Amino acid sequence: MHEEFSASFELDLEPLIRFVFSRMGMDQNQITKVQSFRKAIHTLKEKYSKELKKITETLNNSETSVRTVLELLDSEFGISSTQFVPSQNILIPLFDFTFQHGYCGAKDIPRSVKNKMLYWFLVASFNGTYSSSPNYKIDDDLGIIREGGKDFPIKELIKLMKNRPPYRGDIERNSVVNVYSNVLRGRAGKEYLMLLDVLLYRKQATDWASKTVKSEKAAIHHIFPREFLKENGETRDEMINCLANLTFIDPDINSGIGDNAPGSYFKDYVGKDESIFEKHMIPSKEEFWLIDNYEKFLEARAKLVWQNTSDLLDELQK
Repeated sequence: MHEEFSASFELDLEPLIRFVFSRMGMDQNQITKVQSFRKAIHTLKEKYSKELKKITETLNNSETSVRTVLELLDSEFGISSTQFVPSQNILIPLFDFTFQHGYCGAKDIPRSVKNKMLYWFLVASFNGTYSSSPNYKIDDDLGIIREGGKDFPIKELIKLMKNRPPYRGDIERNSVVNVYSNVLRGRAGKEYLMLLDVLLYRKQATDWASKTVKSEKAAIHHIFPREFLKENGETRDEMINCLANLTFIDPDINSGIGDNAPGSYFKDYVGKDESIFEKHMIPSKEEFWLIDNYEKFLEARAKLVWQNTSDLLDELQK
């Protein structure tokens, strides 16, 4: 099972083990601690020794559930790999809910339920819900899911998120608009790149080569090119590699742009399709494309990214 999903989605073994063995009755501490896991495996052997079909059934249903969730994320958010997913453990409650209700494909999930699942995934991923003490948090969330009815228990899960670190149950405006940090440094900025990726996909943005933006096939593009900024005195990584200066475009186009100024290359690429500005959330007023107005450009772009984030969150709560 892992070989298949690793190849198709870059899914790690850990979330798969956490999910499958939790469905067999283990809690997260038993799964993640070696001695506890050994004892729990022996208990499972005794429990299922005369009911081997139940193990096969659990594995088959688990595989279907994982495939269904990955299909949902691909079709709704354009996420077809874990490249920018901050924590793959966020997927476990979605796997579990899908398993609990026997969904065999994303098309089987009602629209209102899909929206709640997607809202939780986006908010929990962005806020790093499982970045600390994941075991007890995952167990609590799975408990809520298994006690609930047919609907995804978004209110209960959000309430839990608000009452434990990092104590956030939404994506806050300041976390998008007032952030100047190097989001390309290691894993630190994955939540921002994932958010940008989702927004571009939902807006049906192209990669400037007529294809829908898919991050794993696109290049991270600096709207004000890195070398152009450095040549003009801006050397701070947090200002060059911040969310507001990034988008995803075709790798060949990205290479072709090189270190040209926005006001120059926009005429060659964006000028042919004015909708690119709106879909990539780029300020269209030429005054923002001047190097002297770079910080004003970042402020304007960040506000556009936030507005689209807010609109998406509102849409998913309907």
